[in-house]
Amino acid sequence: MKALLLPIICIPALCHAEMREFKNAKGQTLKAEPTVVQGANLTLKLADGKQSTIPIKSLSPDDQIFILRWMLHEPKALNYNFICSSEEKGGAVEKKSSRLGKMETEQRSYNVKVGNRCQNPIDNLKAAYRVFIEDRVKDTGESQDEPSASYKGGLLDLGRLTFNQNTSFSTSSLTVQNVAPNALAGFAGYKVKPNRDRMRGVWVKFYRHGVEVGEWKSPGLVKCEWPQSTAEKTTLEADAAENKKKAEAAAAPSAAAAETAKPATPVQLSSDEMPQDLNIFEFEDAVKK
Repeated sequence: MKALLLPIICIPALCHAEMREFKNAKGQTLKAEPTVVQGANLTLKLADGKQSTIPIKSLSPDDQIFILRWMLHEPKALNYNFICSSEEKGGAVEKKSSRLGKMETEQRSYNVKVGNRCQNPIDNLKAAYRVFIEDRVKDTGESQDEPSASYKGGLLDLGRLTFNQNTSFSTSSLTVQNVAPNALAGFAGYKVKPNRDRMRGVWVKFYRHGVEVGEWKSPGLVKCEWPQSTAEKTTLEADAAENKKKAEAAAAPSAAAAETAKPATPVQLSSDEMPQDLNIFEFEDAVKK
């Protein structure tokens, strides 16, 4: 099966940060709410509801660091744009023969490719998937009057994707059966119509810090609602809680530091707080390591 390249359906990055006063390198101030980062640019929602896009490097050192922390911990701070494709894969075929006919059994799955095209690195990215099959053959070798759909799913940690980086993963495999009964099957009371189970596509949802940020469906996907998973929900909720804890720790200095801190001194990010790829920004000397 030839891989099909399609753009992902992205959920708009609508994050509700609080209004704050931003200052540029010249000391000019602007009250606004950050909404989304794309590349080296930041879009702000002004007090009158209008939007303005500015280079992040034009902000004061303190505000640059605020935006960096916001990007790290706000799941929808980025303008997500993934490119996805899928390819159906097969395994060894097991053949069985009986006086009623022949049946072939094969384990089939999908290889899914994901590319990051949002112009920013994405960390803490997870992919949940559901792969579907249309069951037309019973384990006994009979054809089903009404085909049914079944699925398998999983949750994968994709880690960190830099801009234009591609990765791939394999889904769980499903059992595909192909039956070719002979005339004797009819005499034995079995349905004699040849039939075959059909793979019906893969559905992927992307999560960052436990929050859904996009989804993708392969062509021909069976129509259904997203099958929920309790274990998956628990994992994603734990991701969200852990991110909240880290965001609060990064934003709140210790009591001792707060007593001696000088407002004019920029807060320094530790190496594990600042993504490596953010060196595309031209930082002020005061915030460079």
